[in-house]
Amino acid sequence: MATKISGKKERLILAFGRTLVPRCQATNRRGEQCLKAAIQNKSVCRNHGGRSTGARTEEGKRRSREANLIHGERSVQGMLRAREDRVRIRQLADAVRVLGLATNVKRVRGKWPEGYQPIEDEAGVLDLVQKLRIRREG
Repeated sequence: MATKISGKKERLILAFGRTLVPRCQATNRRGEQCLKAAIQNKSVCRNHGGRSTGARTEEGKRRSREANLIHGERSVQGMLRAREDRVRIRQLADAVRVLGLATNVKRVRGKWPEGYQPIEDEAGVLDLVQKLRIRREG
């Protein structure tokens, strides 16, 4: 059971009402507050980083900044690569539709990716194949 104490932070009543502890202030993807108790003198639970001390030395802070992008998906290069992939997927769907390889394929709906040029005829399909061939060889 949660109770509102003066101020913004909520507290949890544990142990049949004998213990009052601060509640974790983190929210989940639905925007609801975490149900766990916060770590002592922290505002979040251990699952949301309450035990983390973070980098303390300048060397550690520098390494943390460099290692922050583990997978590279959110780096500039990763986002450009993802944009190119979205364009290529949309163009391949157009090519399948133009060539009649799938009978029930309609145009893909939604926002066009930046740099997308729709393929309307067989000449566009040939241009796409040429671009893919150059990209693969290069």
